[in-house]
Amino acid sequence: SVACGSAESLTSMDAHRHSQIHRTPLWLHFRKSAPIQEYCKVPTFSSKFIRSVGEEVIAFAGWIKPTNEESVARQELVKRVETLVTNLWPKATVKVFGSSETGLTLPTSDVDFMVEGLTPETAGGTFHLEELYNALREVGMENVRVLPHAKVPLVKFMDNQTKLFADVSFGVPNASESVQLTRSFLKKYPHALPLIVVLKTLLRQNHLNIVHRGGLSSYAVTLLVVSYLKMRENEVLQRRKIASDRSSTPAAFLHKSKDLALHGEAVAIVEQVEDNGSAEEGGRTCDPLDPYNVGCCLIGFLQYFSMTNLQNIVIAPARDCPIFRIHSMARGAAVLQDPLDIKNDILRGSFSLHRVQQLWWLSLHALSSYVPGLIPSILSTIINPRDFSFLSRFTEPSSPPEPENQGD
Repeated sequence: SVACGSAESLTSMDAHRHSQIHRTPLWLHFRKSAPIQEYCKVPTFSSKFIRSVGEEVIAFAGWIKPTNEESVARQELVKRVETLVTNLWPKATVKVFGSSETGLTLPTSDVDFMVEGLTPETAGGTFHLEELYNALREVGMENVRVLPHAKVPLVKFMDNQTKLFADVSFGVPNASESVQLTRSFLKKYPHALPLIVVLKTLLRQNHLNIVHRGGLSSYAVTLLVVSYLKMRENEVLQRRKIASDRSSTPAAFLHKSKDLALHGEAVAIVEQVEDNGSAEEGGRTCDPLDPYNVGCCLIGFLQYFSMTNLQNIVIAPARDCPIFRIHSMARGAAVLQDPLDIKNDILRGSFSLHRVQQLWWLSLHALSSYVPGLIPSILSTIINPRDFSFLSRFTEPSSPPEPENQGD
């Protein structure tokens, strides 16, 4: 046995503490002594704080977008892949889709390629996965892997020059259409872009962005944000309609709001945040990219999707009322309908959705735990500023970061 206080026991304790630091979310390092009951309370935020959150979210989204050098590197990778594919199959064409085309890319986001123009006859009854695998290995690409049993068979690799990760798939359904759809969503809801970028970063840093590990894809995050913003827009219209009716009471409004989108308590909480803020200096404005509005949307999103029971919930961004409940659903789990194919459930592989909800709930409390001077910034309570992909934009990386969307 080891005596208490000995050097050996201290070494063991330090090792345990070190492992816990790497396992524990960054924001909980400052609050290890906080009782668990504290996290059962719904945090409240002042108007000034909400505006500050929005300012940081907008600033982060502007900083994280690809630099000129990063954009050139991605374009060079696209040219090399196009050359390689057309040398293999002269009739084939290569298209880029995903976050690289929608403007939602992060420094670690992979580049998604789709090969078209190959038929089963010209492919000899296969998707040419092995041929592409061999060709990529011959030109020096690294970490080349074939995933023949994925929902859409693909080849993954890391570019030996730019160190970017990439996926090459064949015949992806609605790939080009999804890019156009996402662009139309971002045009209609310009404040969706900074929200999506922050949420994607939060998920990636907590290893909940990989679909085959139960996390959320970039497309899923986009559809969730758009659905929330549409739902919030509907509530604003409903509020104005009820406010114009002098016979309506706050209780009647809350009852109608619940019927409108089945929010439950989350409706009252989000509306309370907005009401408190609008009564103070710097309240609500009509500009979707106003910092207060962006901050309110982020906090409201975290509140709603962390507090709402998602059992039997259907999220349908294409509908006027995008979130509703069907009690007769066989699965019971939440369904996120692809607007391009309502039979395609984007959340079908996200078996860790409960962990995502827990992350968003803890993130809400992390924001409320911000202490000026102790924590660098409000957003750094939920996003680690020491992220490798952040630091690598200023220093030469010694090893490549983990790809963002493995298995999407």
